[in-house]
Amino acid sequence: AGTTEASSAGSAPTAAPPVSTAPPSTVPPAPSVSVDVAIGPTSTVVSAPAGDDVLADPFGTFAACSAWRATPGNWALQVSDPGREVTAVSILTGDDVAGPGTFEASFRVEFVNGAALGGTGTVTLEPGLESGSFAATDADLSGSFECRGGEAAERRPVAPGVELFALLRKGASERIVNLAEPYAADTACSLPNRLEVAGDGGLGGDVVVAIDDDAVAFRLGARELPIEAAHTRVHIDGNAGSFHAVSANGLEIDGAFTCT
Repeated sequence: AGTTEASSAGSAPTAAPPVSTAPPSTVPPAPSVSVDVAIGPTSTVVSAPAGDDVLADPFGTFAACSAWRATPGNWALQVSDPGREVTAVSILTGDDVAGPGTFEASFRVEFVNGAALGGTGTVTLEPGLESGSFAATDADLSGSFECRGGEAAERRPVAPGVELFALLRKGASERIVNLAEPYAADTACSLPNRLEVAGDGGLGGDVVVAIDDDAVAFRLGARELPIEAAHTRVHIDGNAGSFHAVSANGLEIDGAFTCT
């Protein structure tokens, strides 16, 4: 007596949560590159999206991964984010890569204060070439990486074909462009006639480099670099050559190419 017990009679039943009938999304994730880099006891993650919309400025927010290329040639990864303390990380193998394994490689890390750390060592690529790890032997530098959301085309052999390597410099910052393209069935590399090499999405978007005996044209995505003819030098020796070019906005480009 004197106490009252609450009755559950007449109370509404608990409603079951709604069941979603929407089909799972079939939209693939946007391609991006992420690197977890350790320098001594400190580690940080640098990540950025990839695509034609960011390729217009490879020294801005930028990402590229050879895993998405049909002909990777020398395997390379690049990612940059100018808003971070570590602004850029790049990895480049010394030899052509056609499958997973451990390869000799060079590394470069850039910092917001303009300093840079380079090193050489090995990179281990997992199946699919989209993830792996790296470690320098001459610097306290190591890490892991992942290339997400890209579509790797069926691998094609490089030879016979043309391989091109270019180093782009803007102040103290550097970016790598390495292209490997097999010949079409009815063409061959015939220098000193015009040579044109096209990259695919693994470079962050389309890249086209065209070389004549005295001129260089360079297109990044939809943007043609304004090359200054007065500062362009091309040297051709048989089926190989090198070039130096300067763009109107101060970008320096040094490269070499070989036809096999």
